[in-house]
Amino acid sequence: MTISRKFAWKLLWVSLLMLAPAALAQFTAGVQGSVQDSTGASISNATITLTNVDDQVTRTTTSDASGVFRFASLGPGNYTEDTAGIAGRGSGT
Repeated sequence: MTISRKFAWKLLWVSLLMLAPAALAQFTAGVQGSVQDSTGASISNATITLTNVDDQVTRTTTSDASGVFRFASLGPGNYTEDTAGIAGRGSGT
């Protein structure tokens, strides 16, 4: 018994359509936080650096007027944060 070419093409297209969503899947995450001093007051314009421990890629952002910062679309991995430029703060994980 042979399969017609037309059926084979249809089967190929259906297979590709079923696999497309898996191929486009993205594994990303984000980090959000706020920077505050020892009294709980927000620190604006603080520089926060996030470093991927595995490949040493760094990303830097600045806190907004409310002390809030965000890192979006981070790949999988272990990260450390650095706020060493802020008085009274050191590095953390």
